[in-house]
Amino acid sequence: MTDETTTNTNNTQGCPYLDTINRTSLDFDFEPTCSITLSSGTHIYCCLVCGKNFRGKGKQSPAYIHAINENHYVYIHLTHGTFWCLPDNYQIFDSSLNDIKEALQPTFSKDEMSNLDKQTVLSRDLFGKRYLPGFVGLNNLKKTDGYNATLQALAHVKPLRAFFLACSEYNDYSSSVADGNGDANKNTSFHDASSSSGFIMNLKVPSKKRKHSGTTKIMKTKQVFINPKNFTPIVKSFGEMIRKMWSNKRFKSTVDPHLFIQAIYTTAANNDKFVIGKQCEVSDFICWLLHQLHIGIMKATTVVDSKGNKKKGENVVVGKSASISSSIIHEIFQGAVEIMTCQPKSTDKNQSSNELLNDDRLGSDDEQEEKAKEESL
Repeated sequence: MTDETTTNTNNTQGCPYLDTINRTSLDFDFEPTCSITLSSGTHIYCCLVCGKNFRGKGKQSPAYIHAINENHYVYIHLTHGTFWCLPDNYQIFDSSLNDIKEALQPTFSKDEMSNLDKQTVLSRDLFGKRYLPGFVGLNNLKKTDGYNATLQALAHVKPLRAFFLACSEYNDYSSSVADGNGDANKNTSFHDASSSSGFIMNLKVPSKKRKHSGTTKIMKTKQVFINPKNFTPIVKSFGEMIRKMWSNKRFKSTVDPHLFIQAIYTTAANNDKFVIGKQCEVSDFICWLLHQLHIGIMKATTVVDSKGNKKKGENVVVGKSASISSSIIHEIFQGAVEIMTCQPKSTDKNQSSNELLNDDRLGSDDEQEEKAKEESL
């Protein structure tokens, strides 16, 4: 079909048309869809002159024809983040384009993540508006304020934020892995991985042993390998939203949650419970979302040994959805329930007066007596 792998290596250092780029026309918050064929996929290119998206870059492709007809020569691959000059079909390498790639695929270094909560300097978008990363507005797409409020709340949970800032599928984990835990999560740590597709982290998972005769599970620490490219669409879109909300290199001071809302609507587990144009119950939505994030992360998680090698036949997911094992979502949000039983005071007439006086169990009648005394005072 298109020649995505062919590259003219003789013309890869620069491009004479970079001055035609119009950054104010670029908006990467929407689904990468061809404006001509309305098709989506991995080979969609954005014209950096007019901001429109086109499929392919080979001859007779919409992007190729657009370059010839409109004299728009500079494009970015919306999945790989590479820059191309069409119709000459050569890849562009120029440091002046780094800001565009950061706006498309925000990444964070270790120092940037450790200083997020200390940041007080306002960033400025292309239109001169100032904003504080992490405290940006989310566009309301017809009664999606409940989803936006949930995003804003979860984006400020430090260990969850650290995880999604570190596990972008566009990171090269073979060179460096962002240490997102810092002081936010002492129980979770990120390590370098031998593969460029993911990273290894320590995770608490339930042990097969149980405490004595009770039912409480013993938690133990295991090393797991996480490949962000295997995340489900809702996990990927959620992570992109977190990274865009905390980025200080955005072209506009607001974020459009279009891809996240679309991922919610197209998720099979939704069952039309959360739809666009209908106000959602936030308490129900946040429970549903955390469960979907947990499942989506588990699908990209594999248990490894101390050397980072995958254990044959062993995966973090155990059994069906009713018995799913631990994840970063469980570590953060699953707490403990304390149950306290209060027995009513005995009213047995055959009981002696001394036994009644020595009965120190609190009942509803004691609470009523104490309340009556307080009112009288």
